[in-house]
Amino acid sequence: MTLIELLCRHLLTAVLGLILTALALPAMAQSGYAVEVVIFRHWEAPGEDAEFWSRAPPPISRSATQRWVTLGPVARGSDAPPFSRLPSSRLQLAGIRERLDESNDYVVLLHVGWRQADLDPASTPAVVLPLNWTPPALSTLTDSAGAPSRGQNPFDYLPSDTRLWGTLRLLQRRYLDFRVDLRFSRKGIGAAYMDKKLTVYPMTQSRHMRVDEIHYLDHPVLGVLVEVRQLEALPEQNRAQAPQ
Repeated sequence: MTLIELLCRHLLTAVLGLILTALALPAMAQSGYAVEVVIFRHWEAPGEDAEFWSRAPPPISRSATQRWVTLGPVARGSDAPPFSRLPSSRLQLAGIRERLDESNDYVVLLHVGWRQADLDPASTPAVVLPLNWTPPALSTLTDSAGAPSRGQNPFDYLPSDTRLWGTLRLLQRRYLDFRVDLRFSRKGIGAAYMDKKLTVYPMTQSRHMRVDEIHYLDHPVLGVLVEVRQLEALPEQNRAQAPQ
């Protein structure tokens, strides 16, 4: 056997070994991002320093192609959809939330996290609030005889005890971009909201994000803390056993 033949045989053996090793490795699940949000109320300035708030704030923004997603119960293991709510054990801002709870200056309104893989501005949906509420389809919003006359805005059909509603959305263009379009009332909206007798505080902001950094979105009445973390891909065969 010549030297060239010997080298070719060794090379072929090495290549076959790499192929067999790759085939033996478990398939890797798609990685994504974990998004964690804390929304709280702080006490607004009184008297002459107080902000003026319209009783008819602009509606929640939605383009013709924008999708909304409802965060229902926590999803675990291999059956968790690509866009799903995180369990409390995976939330890392619990310490901050506890300090807010202990303060007399703040009231925590929401602490939630979710995982998502899609960041494409053309396809990634916005998380809709309140949690577990599914907006009615526009095709069902009719003013037929006997039905409530509330118009074509899905948020006109909120539960009567709702205090915080709107959308949260993480997407990526040149940068990671987190957007909030929220409405808050001190009391449940009830019929007073429909009659424009209730003060509603709007908050519409966006913020460029960096992974693993806590960002704060300020507002005269509300505060929003958000952190985005990269999720590592897990072997498919271990996803169901992975700690949640």
